[in-house]
Amino acid sequence: MDDKDFFQDASPVTLEEMLKAREERSQQQKELLNRFGQTLVCFTMNIPGPYKVYPLVTQGFQAGIEALEAQLKAEGISTVVRSTQIIPTGCTYWSILDAPAPVVKRLTVAIEERHPLGRLFDMDVYTPGGGALRGADLGRGGERSCLICGRPVWACSRSRAHSIEELSLQVAQMLWDYDRDRFSQKTGLAAVQALLYEVAVAPKPGLVDRNNNGAHHDMSFFTFLNSGTALIPYFQDMAALGLSFSGTPGTLLSCLRYPGRQAEGEMLTATGNVNTHKGLIFSLGLLCACAGYQYAHGLPLTVDQLLELAAQAAGELTEELTRPLAPLTHGRWVYHRYNITGIRGEAAAGYPHVRNWGLPVLQKMAEEGCSLNDAGVIALLHLMAHLEDTNIIARSNRDTLLQMQALIRRELCRTEDPAQLISFAQSLDEWMIQRRLSPGGSADLLAVSYFLFFLF
Repeated sequence: MDDKDFFQDASPVTLEEMLKAREERSQQQKELLNRFGQTLVCFTMNIPGPYKVYPLVTQGFQAGIEALEAQLKAEGISTVVRSTQIIPTGCTYWSILDAPAPVVKRLTVAIEERHPLGRLFDMDVYTPGGGALRGADLGRGGERSCLICGRPVWACSRSRAHSIEELSLQVAQMLWDYDRDRFSQKTGLAAVQALLYEVAVAPKPGLVDRNNNGAHHDMSFFTFLNSGTALIPYFQDMAALGLSFSGTPGTLLSCLRYPGRQAEGEMLTATGNVNTHKGLIFSLGLLCACAGYQYAHGLPLTVDQLLELAAQAAGELTEELTRPLAPLTHGRWVYHRYNITGIRGEAAAGYPHVRNWGLPVLQKMAEEGCSLNDAGVIALLHLMAHLEDTNIIARSNRDTLLQMQALIRRELCRTEDPAQLISFAQSLDEWMIQRRLSPGGSADLLAVSYFLFFLF
């Protein structure tokens, strides 16, 4: 993000406005203490410069509220009344608490000292009599350090070692870095959660799940757990890569190949050289990076926008299938024999089967009260009914794929009852295990569907 974007749409405030706001805040403190006669905590943000409120500030402010309320809840401290105010002169949170002031102050000191944004938090605690508790009296460390050089604040302030502009930009960068880290963690968590849900969903015809190993003899439910947990850092890193990427979406994919190969190595190490997630290292890695790009560039945070970015990033992938002297993988073999582009074509088209079947069915079933397990089974059936799954073709032939799809479509036309569809999936599982059929491409798109479901 450019420096100029930090303060976009922010309104500068004058010294007179700040002094007036401070006086009004002091008066409100007195009124609240007189009215309730209990401990008061007042949380504001230390934001230097004329721009006191902009999106990064409000997000950091919300993170501070979440941290404070989580600590209060953990300590069993009841909130009598609370309020939040966000105006151009700053963000303010008030809370009247049913707890001794020293107990509350110890919690706020811990937050200010340990939270990544704690240096920007100002959590004042007042006794029922109106006195403000000092952190130094309750175990706070030494003097706060300068945000820029690390020296004591009083020394830099007295000598005016740094300009207001420098301090303002430093604070904005701190907020942006924190926001990026939170988004990367959230996105990576959604990806790993999707992996774990996909393998846990049961019954999944022909696939490893918590009931059985499907048509596979070289992997189990626990193989997938080992792989999924090993990939946690990779998905977070892909989101971070997208957040910092300054090129166009069409050039993003080339930056993902090296970390993708590293992730494949981590997967194989975790599974004893069993390929559990190669397809999802590609698809979820791509989507995590595109989500980061989407967020950093202020694009609409929607499924459609994310899938459009993925299509732009993967637009030239299908050309790999026609390159001479390239290794003859399952994907290339299926393409040359049946003209089916597989996951490359799916990504280059913006994951149409996820957009049209996987995600809508998952959402619909969940909204109608199905468990996420049963919703996943039914979404998988729809994906299997429509996707030209290259895994099925590689294990048998296209006629077998069409036979399987005909069976599923007939059942989907016959009933929409979740219980009947789950029962059908169970019988289809047995049918596919006997024929050693595994719809791995459909399983990957189910995981992508879960990822979008969790992320948005």
